[in-house]
Amino acid sequence: MKQTVKKTISMILALLLFVSLFGCGKSNKDESSAETTPSVESTPAAEPTPSAQNLEPTDADLEHFQDVLGAIVSFRYGMLIDADYDPQAPGATTYALECVFNIWFPLYDMFAEAYGWPAAEIIWDSEYDAANERYVFETPDPLKLVNSYYYGKFPGEKVDWLLENVMGIAPDHTYNSFEQDLSEHEGWFECYYYDGDYYYGFGDGGDAGHQIRIDSQSSDGNGIYTFDISALVYDSETVDGRYTVKAQLHEADGHREWKLLKIETK
Repeated sequence: MKQTVKKTISMILALLLFVSLFGCGKSNKDESSAETTPSVESTPAAEPTPSAQNLEPTDADLEHFQDVLGAIVSFRYGMLIDADYDPQAPGATTYALECVFNIWFPLYDMFAEAYGWPAAEIIWDSEYDAANERYVFETPDPLKLVNSYYYGKFPGEKVDWLLENVMGIAPDHTYNSFEQDLSEHEGWFECYYYDGDYYYGFGDGGDAGHQIRIDSQSSDGNGIYTFDISALVYDSETVDGRYTVKAQLHEADGHREWKLLKIETK
């Protein structure tokens, strides 16, 4: 009898020990798993963002596009220079810098007004030295190269932004128009980069320019659009030129911009 009781007690103790060991082990494993495995709620999927390469133009985008093109075409036409543009072609930097700031239709002023950029610092204190056929400034430009009625100092960061995001070229901080063969410009274009800023020399002038009408547009599905456009004499329906323009709609620092890829006269 005593032996039977002992066996029974031993079996009960063994059973309790088994439950204690394996039951606690399972509980610890479950708790550890709960700590290391994130729940669905704790890792929500990221919100999808529109691709910068596949934006659909709004009416405001198209109006902005027409304003930018109007400024460029008007300026080139006023200077009797071909409006054709290719960012990959020789001379693209000169073309782009001409468009960024010129006294007729400056892109810089357009964007500065729209985005609150600082205005250029304009220096007027020149006198014409007839003997040496040049303008002399009380406050000369850093390299003392400008030979124009007045000159402007433009923030390099903003000019670079326009070159990259609108004109579609990489900034060249070695650029100096005085070292270029610009005979076709009859010496009017003066620009160079120095110590974080661009310096432009210029005279005076201006006219009403052109307005741009989009006649047709098509897309390649990746945000690149091809436009057939007409340049109209300001405030009229008289066509003064026709162009095919390729441009990419993209996002740059929170702004929707058109990057020019090509302008071709039709």
